[in-house]
Order: sequence, then C-alpha cells, then structure tokens
Amino acid sequence: MKRHNPSEEHSTKRQNTNSSPALDKVATFKNWLLENGASFPSVAISRTPLEEVEMLGLVSVERIESDSLVMEIPEKLLISADKVDASDLSVVFQAIPEDVCDMSEGTKVLLFLLREKHKGKASFWHPYIDLLPYVPNSPVFFDEQQLEELAGSPFIHYAVATRDELVEVFEKLFPWLDANFPKVLGNESPITWEEFMWAYLAIYSRAFHIVKDENPVMAMVPLADITNHHYNAALTSKKFDSEKRTFKISSTKECPSGEEVFLLYGPLDNSELLLFFGFALPDNPYDTVKIELDVLDEEEYTTSLKKMLFFASAEGFMLSHDLKMVDGKVVHRELMGSLRLLWMTPEEIEGYSLENVDEICDKVISVENEKQAISTLTSVLDYMLSMYPTTWEEDKVALAAGLPDWKVYCYHYRMGQKAIMETAKKELNEKLANL
Repeated sequence: MKRHNPSEEHSTKRQNTNSSPALDKVATFKNWLLENGASFPSVAISRTPLEEVEMLGLVSVERIESDSLVMEIPEKLLISADKVDASDLSVVFQAIPEDVCDMSEGTKVLLFLLREKHKGKASFWHPYIDLLPYVPNSPVFFDEQQLEELAGSPFIHYAVATRDELVEVFEKLFPWLDANFPKVLGNESPITWEEFMWAYLAIYSRAFHIVKDENPVMAMVPLADITNHHYNAALTSKKFDSEKRTFKISSTKECPSGEEVFLLYGPLDNSELLLFFGFALPDNPYDTVKIELDVLDEEEYTTSLKKMLFFASAEGFMLSHDLKMVDGKVVHRELMGSLRLLWMTPEEIEGYSLENVDEICDKVISVENEKQAISTLTSVLDYMLSMYPTTWEEDKVALAAGLPDWKVYCYHYRMGQKAIMETAKKELNEKLANL
C-alpha cells in the first residue's frame, strides 16, 4: 500500500510511491503473478493520473459487481512475518541484542526484504521487488524549508521524532550486523540510509496485517499493495483463506469498467496517510484533530481528587480527545462531559459517583458551568489556529494557484485540521446561543 516517493538527498523533486516504472517491468511482474497462481481477471495494472502525478494503480477491465472476488494471491507470493521467522535469518534475529534493536515483525521483514533485494534476479520475489519504488513522499524526509509547510501543526514534531528514531535504529543495527554477521544481507558494502528507508517505507506503507491460522501477522502482498487508497473505495473486504491458502480481496460496492479501483486501507486520518504513505486527502472523513485539556489549579483538594478519580476510571472522561466528524458533529459528548467535569463546583459534583457520572455528558450542569466549558474549548481551538501562519481561506487560494505535489498534500493536511477546528467553533457558538 503506498502512494508517494523519492527524494534525492532532500531534493524538493518528488515522485509518487507507485511512480510508473518501465512497462517491461510491469509485464514481468504480471507474468510472475499469473505463473504462480494469482488471479485478478477484472483488473489490470495501469498508470493512473492523480493530479499532476503519474502512478501505478489498478483499473477495472470489466464491470465489478458488489460482493465479488477481485483478486486472489497464493500464500507463496506473500512476504509474511511467519515466513521470515522460519527462514535462515531467524538465527540472526535471535542474536540481535535488545539494546541494539527491538526485533519487531516489521524489523524482521525489513531485513528479509533487504536481503532479497541484494539477491537480484536470484530472488523468487525479484519481479515484485523490482517494482517497489524508493521512498514515499513522507515528511520524515523533508528538509527544514519543506517542514515549514507544516508549521503550526503538532505533526511537524511527530515527523521529526519519527526520523530521529529511525536514525537511531539505522546507526545501531547495521554496524552491529556488519560486525557480527558480515554480508548476511548479501551486501558487499554497508547498507546505506537510502536502502534502509526504501525497505522501511516499502513495508510500512504497503504491508497488510492479516490473520493466518488464527494468528495475526504482517505480510507484504504483491499486487494487492498496488491498489491505491480512498475512503470511498469499492474494495474493503480483505482476508486470508486458510483452506485455499490465498489472500483474497473482494468488492463491497460496484465499480464501472474503465475506472480506477480503490482499496480502503483503514479509517486513516491525514496525519497517518501523510507520514506513512506520503499523501493526504481533501475532505477526509476520518481526519482528526487531537485536543489536550489541563486540570484546574488551586482547586479544593477533595473536589480535585474526585475529578481525578472520574478521569482515571470513568469511561469517556479524559484529558486527551479527538475532534472528528461523527454523526454530523465534531464536538462529541465525551469531550463536553470532560469539559463540564473540569469546571464543576464542589456543590455540583457532590451528587455524582462512578455509577452516574456518565450523565454529565448529556446534560447542562448549569449555565455558568456550560459557559466555562465552551469558553475553555474555544480558547484551545483559537490558540491552535493561531499557531498556523495562514488561514484556511489563504491556503485555498494558494492551492488553486498550483503547487508541487508534496506541498499539495501538506496543504490538504493543514486545511483539514483547520476545517475541523472551525467547525467545532461553530458548534460551540450554537451551544452558547442556545443556553
């Protein structure tokens, strides 16, 4: 699963994760799939234009009906964590100390993928690996100037922190491997940062989490991971068939012939899409803004203790919340309940216990309490919006004027954040007007 791609030493020139390779590579990959039992009669691998970016995707070659099997990939084509664990690399995995690297499923698959890449045409998976692009257009690789396009958002710190963690893994793991298992990955020279990131983002932007024989496992699934993501995708049903030993993807809605066929990766917000897949969607219904609340200072001890008990033990009451569109509303009942709880006086909180505190989420405690709750959240939203150097309207004008694709996705992300917060403010104003 992917979308976007390479940077040449932090160059602003970017390509899509599925940027179109030579057609002969696509033909070789298709033949490899068919020769090894894959079935996908209703779709074809095709170049699909997305804005100004040309990429690979799947296009229907006939009308796809709802509830129909679209592709079936035999188990032997998968690169799955259980298969990697059973390989001769397992000795290496067991030897790597915890202080060098946490040997997660992803890390194991990463090392296996690097070794298969270095095998070249000798690898069974060569036709697949040969199609895997370099690095997605992820902010993990942005330089300081590019990161400015995310200025004002908490995402910028997340991207930098992720990059720092990956640098630490790279600088510990591969020198240890070179010292203890020289050339175990088939490399004649040390693994480069570019090779490491190619493997890392190939896995984390493409791998499926499937259930095989009742066990959850990470797996790279050739062909399935070429399918591009959309929240209104025709393909949402994916599973491993334990009897036939195949991975299946089926449609849940119709798709006309000649149209791109999308797969729902999951309910991913734009921060997840941008970080791991290198793109963001306008009007993403799964988009989320994270809100952090603070406890009040100088409050009477018994009241404060009771509030902390509710926040620690009562379902839905917390100091961290997500703003997202649910049932036509952004400001949900649990958030309002938490805000009301923060401002309740000793007299107002006296009649509540863990058994009935949930009632706070659905009713106004008092006019003054409700005003304080609304004012608190409005202030938080105003502060978060003020951190951005531009408004939503200014972003819209800049987007319409034309931007490089990597910058377009930054704008989709930050405009989505601002839109959610502005919607929340409107809902709060309506609540205030109805008091």
